[in-house]
Amino acid sequence: MMRERCFISDGNCVTPNGPGRDFLWKTLNTQQCWFSDMRGWFVSKDFPIAYGGIIPTRIKNENLDYVDFSANMRSRHLELIDSLLETFVSRLKNMNVDYVFFSKGAHFSAFDLSLASNEVFGVSEFRNCIMNFFKKKSGVQIEEKNVICLDMACATGLTAIGVAKRLIGHRKAKNILVLGIDLSNAFQFSILNKLGVLSTECQDPRKASIPFSADRKGFTRGEGVAALLLQAESEITDGSSFLIEVAGCGHTSDGETITAGSTDAKGTTAAIQLAISEAKITMEEIDYIKAHGTGTPINDKHEVTALRNVFGARSTPVVSIKGYLGHCLNSSAVVETLAACMMIHKQQPFQNHRFGESGFPDPELKMNFDGHSGKKLNTILLNSSGFGGHNSSVVLKKVR
Repeated sequence: MMRERCFISDGNCVTPNGPGRDFLWKTLNTQQCWFSDMRGWFVSKDFPIAYGGIIPTRIKNENLDYVDFSANMRSRHLELIDSLLETFVSRLKNMNVDYVFFSKGAHFSAFDLSLASNEVFGVSEFRNCIMNFFKKKSGVQIEEKNVICLDMACATGLTAIGVAKRLIGHRKAKNILVLGIDLSNAFQFSILNKLGVLSTECQDPRKASIPFSADRKGFTRGEGVAALLLQAESEITDGSSFLIEVAGCGHTSDGETITAGSTDAKGTTAAIQLAISEAKITMEEIDYIKAHGTGTPINDKHEVTALRNVFGARSTPVVSIKGYLGHCLNSSAVVETLAACMMIHKQQPFQNHRFGESGFPDPELKMNFDGHSGKKLNTILLNSSGFGGHNSSVVLKKVR
């Protein structure tokens, strides 16, 4: 039996620059970054890390009306989820949503203990929030067992897309919503700082996150809420915002340590190869690579090693979105997949933010980081990696 094809037909997000995918696209198209100095309000004045991509408590929507969000951690989750799902109401009415995959966020072991009791927001409450929204706003009934929390760290989004593709492909589901939300607090910044992965740039926010550049100093923590609607081909309607096929997926695990993959990048290499193989295309047919690209010395070298293992000296553009929005951790892949879908739909690539001299002078690691190839964007490879050794790759293909 032929497997059912899987498509991404809609998506939306809330990011530091505004609520809605149009704000996301404007950020990429105008090459702006949305980092603010957090010292003195989000973290202490003497905190060694200055910049973060934090969703403010007041932002303007597409109608230039102000939208207010609470500073309380629990309330922020509830309000942002509601704001995001509200944009899907018309699409979801009378639709049989089979599954919702969601990520609670990159919370560390003591994270909830660092919050006041009225700020804690657990998995069960997250699930109830989603179910109540469906019931009240769209009339959709979904079973609790089908609202599933996934956590593969920063690879969660692409892993969820891969699981959705499998279920749809085997005709176990027709409509699946993938939801990513990741908000931060001062405690989490402290943990990431102790790990030595945050950008130490404290003078110029434009230089805070510059993946693949020689003078990169780590990643800037970002926040993001995003959702994607994945559908079987038989469910596609004229109401789709775009139509992008999930052609192939690859997932591996290769953690040698909690925070880093293998030195030879064999796990990431295998994930990329699996995704390309399942898509039934050649490496030459990949027009663009949306990299994980955090901006840390170790991660960028690991990913470039994997890409060279697969693509060799080909000039396929390699670009990271994290220079614009920061690293949204568990929600990053959902936000970035939405950006990739829009790139294919609009046939317009974006570039690495403020890319200067390549951080990889070794000819064996040379790649095309300027974002240009002159080719149409028909096929994009997406990569994500997460703590614990999770690696996920997805191939997206243009349909219309």
